[in-house]
Amino acid sequence: MNIDKNIEADTNDINILYRDMGQVVKRMDQLAGEIKKTGSLIDELAEKMEQLRAGSGDSVQLECETASVEHKLNELKKRRAAQETASACCRLYGIFGMDYSVSSGRLYYLGKPVKCFSDTGSRYDGGSFLKGYEDQQGELSVQAVRGSTGHVLYLRVYDY
Repeated sequence: MNIDKNIEADTNDINILYRDMGQVVKRMDQLAGEIKKTGSLIDELAEKMEQLRAGSGDSVQLECETASVEHKLNELKKRRAAQETASACCRLYGIFGMDYSVSSGRLYYLGKPVKCFSDTGSRYDGGSFLKGYEDQQGELSVQAVRGSTGHVLYLRVYDY
């Protein structure tokens, strides 16, 4: 069915088989590398932007090149933000089966798209990754349950 193919395409950049810390660490390392590469590309484009602004020549061509570089910069910044979101999700909830797809911008719990996610956060970790995530196309509503120390104990699926 097409829906299954779409979900498979949306989840090709995540690992939904988290159940041990080794998988979580591997995913976090992968995301850290991707964030670093994206940051390098942003730096290179920012440098190119400065060169374009300082350059002289055909103003129409410079405007076109500047607009193109600005667009690429904005896209890279959005991608880096999504990668950072995925990294935070992995760090806080990966061991429980939660992941965030950078390519689709969606949250998944045990391979199923999340409709609603809440975490009251804690004073110990500076808050939560997602206090109010919502996606009308999701299937599950999930809540992080924290213990008295503020650490996440488990993720609870509930009716929305």
